[in-house]
Amino acid sequence: MGSRGSWRSATRVGARSSRIPPTPSSPSCQRAIAAFEPDAQLRLEEIGAALVAFTHELAPDVGAPDEVALEAEIDRIGPVSPREMDQLGKRVQQICPECGGPLWEVGLGEKKHWRCYLGHAVNAKNLLARADEQVETALWSAIRALHERAATWESMAHDAQDAGGGRVATDYSARAKEAREQAEIARRFMLDLLRRGR
Repeated sequence: MGSRGSWRSATRVGARSSRIPPTPSSPSCQRAIAAFEPDAQLRLEEIGAALVAFTHELAPDVGAPDEVALEAEIDRIGPVSPREMDQLGKRVQQICPECGGPLWEVGLGEKKHWRCYLGHAVNAKNLLARADEQVETALWSAIRALHERAATWESMAHDAQDAGGGRVATDYSARAKEAREQAEIARRFMLDLLRRGR
């Protein structure tokens, strides 16, 4: 279908248009018009002037959604109570990476984010990054604690051996070995996490 003599639909949002048969009364033309719900039915040469005219129209005065207005008010007044945060969203188990306080889940889908009552706002990427740091710190702490435990058992095994307690020394040495093995397992797990980028 050529553009000659064709009709197009123009809307107030701009260039949404579709070629339809040159006869506006044809069934296919009427279906296209119904599907697009155009503000006007114009010939090709009339679209430019219509779009210019639309740019001079005032946008409708639409207020912000209630949840957006409430969040903006919270931003304006600063720290609020948990009860006021309950009006904004539901409290979740995650903690604020900035202050360690409780978080509330706000919004849906791509607009979802989390806020604490002190005013900090974070997204999922922020929360995951913080969780990664906490996991890494906890695992390295566990590895260090296991090595310290092994060193303590080894010291006790040495003392027992010097005191003639061969059986006790053997038991302590076995416990030290077990702690070293546990530390190595945790270390390998930690390195694997780092290699995979968590």
